Amino acid sequence: MYSLKYANWIDIDFNTAMKEISGIVEASDRVLLYSHCGGSGMLLKVFHNLQEKEKVMYLTIGASLPKKPKTVLQKMRSPKKPATDEQLKLSLAHAGFLWDDVPDEMEQDVLDQFRKDAESCNKDLEDLYGTLVKDTPCTVVVGDADPDIPVIEELQPRWSHYFEHPIELTVLHGANHYFHKERAVELAEIIGRCCK
Repeated sequence: MYSLKYANWIDIDFNTAMKEISGIVEASDRVLLYSHCGGSGMLLKVFHNLQEKEKVMYLTIGASLPKKPKTVLQKMRSPKKPATDEQLKLSLAHAGFLWDDVPDEMEQDVLDQFRKDAESCNKDLEDLYGTLVKDTPCTVVVGDADPDIPVIEELQPRWSHYFEHPIELTVLHGANHYFHKERAVELAEIIGRCCK
């Protein structure tokens, strides 16, 4: 088992992280990739980089709902206004992010990193839209108290643009967006079942 380890998660660069993951995975014959939220785009990119190699692969995605791609006309008609720092902070708190754990002097860095991660993930998923993962099972895990996943029924049709076969959906009842921290034991059991 391997996970990315940084002294400070704000220091994570997605391109560097993807190369690091790919290097570790290439040395293994049996691989399970798990990503949470903004890591889902990176996970799929890593998978597509490795799919030509003969490996037993499993994918598990947590707390992630791909956006509906907008046409150029839709983008012109409804350009999205970026959230203010205060709006983003409240949104993250509503999803379960614990701002009390963040020193005041790091607050702006955290907000900037969330914006960077979201932009990177959305671009990765936009680039891979319609490029289907084949012959590889995928489990998507969500909490039914996650405000970032307002309509759980949307998960299957949205992810169908990335996977040839239907995803297996697992719902953690009462869990918010950060269940990988608060419900880690349950998540580990789900991931373990995916490998069997």
